[in-house]
Amino acid sequence: MRHNDAFDTGPGDIGKLVGDIHNWVDAMATTLRELEEQTLTGYDESGRVTAKVSGSGRLLKVTVAPQAMRDLDHVEVAEAVRQAIEAARIAMAEELTTAMNALTHGMPQPDPNHDPFAAYFNDILRGG
Repeated sequence: MRHNDAFDTGPGDIGKLVGDIHNWVDAMATTLRELEEQTLTGYDESGRVTAKVSGSGRLLKVTVAPQAMRDLDHVEVAEAVRQAIEAARIAMAEELTTAMNALTHGMPQPDPNHDPFAAYFNDILRGG
């Protein structure tokens, strides 16, 4: 097996890797807890309907201004509510993206179509 060295991390490296992963998971859990405690607000395009969501995207409150109730029919009010909820959830998603980028220190995402071990696996499967 000529590619064993690709998988050999050496003594002690596994323990360090597990420790690093544990620290990263703790940091991620803390960040997600902090995000869950946030309240994010979104508005419809007229600004007459407001939606508040938690950091996990759970809808907390919808407020429809009296003027919207007078000026809009029921279909338009429903659309304004949908827009406000969508805007609030987009704000939540942006916060989550910012938090994840901070945790990963802006590391580029790996190409899902590229497998760095493919050559090794193919060689092993061919009897190499």
